[in-house]
This record gives sequence, C-alpha cells and structure tokens, in this order.
Amino acid sequence: IILILADDLGYGDLACFGQKTLKTPRLDQMARQGMRFTQFYAGCTVCAPSRSVLMTGRHMGRTVVRGNSVAPIVIQPGQPTLASVLKKAGYATAVGGKWQINDFRKYPDALKRHGFDEHCVWTGYETGNAPPSDKRYWDGYLMTNGKRKVHPHGSEAVNDFLIDFIRRNKDRPFLAYYPMMLVHGPFLPTPLNKAKATKGKTELYAGMVTYMDRLVGKLVAAVDE
Repeated sequence: IILILADDLGYGDLACFGQKTLKTPRLDQMARQGMRFTQFYAGCTVCAPSRSVLMTGRHMGRTVVRGNSVAPIVIQPGQPTLASVLKKAGYATAVGGKWQINDFRKYPDALKRHGFDEHCVWTGYETGNAPPSDKRYWDGYLMTNGKRKVHPHGSEAVNDFLIDFIRRNKDRPFLAYYPMMLVHGPFLPTPLNKAKATKGKTELYAGMVTYMDRLVGKLVAAVDE
C-alpha cells in the first residue's frame, strides 16, 4: 500500500481534472490506468486535521485536531491508526513527509507508538531544537528515524527515503504513507525551476505542482522497476 496525500493541492490543479496550463503527466497516467473520482467530500480543508482524520479513521466531529496548532500529544498513544492496524497484520510501515501533529520534544517516540517502523518527516517548527528551523524545502530540517539533519532539499530527501523503504520491503506486505510537504506554502522555486525567473506566487505554485508530479512519477517508476 502506497498512500500519497498532497498537502493543499486542489483537484482542479491537475490536467486529468481539466487543468489546461499545468503539466502533470505522471498523475494523469495514474488516473488513466486506475480510478478517477469526480465527486468527493472533504470534512476539513486545513492540512493538519485532514492528516489526523486519515490516520485515525475518525471524522471531523471526533478528531482531536481542529486546526494547525500543535498540542503536546495530538493523536493519543494507543489510539488505533492505519499504521498500527497494518503493523499488527504483518506489514512493514513507514511514513515520509509532513507529520506536524505531535510534539516530538515531549514524545520523541510518537511515531513508534502510532505504528510506524521507520520515518523521515518534517516536524514543523519546534523551539529548543538545534537549529530550531522551520525549513521544509531548501535546507529542509527533517527527522529520520529519530535523528535530525538538514538536507539540501527536503522533498527530494523524503522521496528517496520512501523509494529505499519500498525496495527493501518489496517481498513483503508494506505501508508507505506519503503525506507530501508539497504543494503547501511557502511558495519557492524547486530543483526543476530554481534557475528560472519567477513572477510571483502563482508561477511558484505552478512550479511546485509540476515538481510534485515529477516526484510521484519517480516513485512509481521505482515500483515498476
């Protein structure tokens, strides 16, 4: 199971849903080869609650995450999650991308408690760390299996981490949960358009959608390989 959640992406930003300007060939191919939904319901349009709902199976009326502020421990220890259920069923489990629904300064083992064997996540801004960085893209400050490190580009590092996890576990059941940091702000150039001049947030956002499509394609190609 590879579960990808693109943070703050609008469905109308993909060519397979009618977008005429942006190019998203990898995602369009997935839509052609798989299933494309044309009616859907979002209980919350804010990023942190949507990830909490997805992990716990609780609808917005019952999830404890109501906004993007981080409580000391948001998903309670022992509460069933998608990862913990699959881990009990014999799956290898990993999360790569944006977490930001636990305070790892107080609960450094939160992801283990939630059922993940491995992780490479952007935790959000946490004071008291060295450095207390909020960078997720360029000079992305990520936590990988408990160790924090600055990477040249956070999204590239997460994608490589998940591809490595999939390759190492290809002969057994696995869950690779991929809550992408893209395409959420801050809107910045990507490795694909870093050298190009930009004309504001709209163009930067468009570049991030194109880059997100490339990363998903890279992951799918690794699965096919």
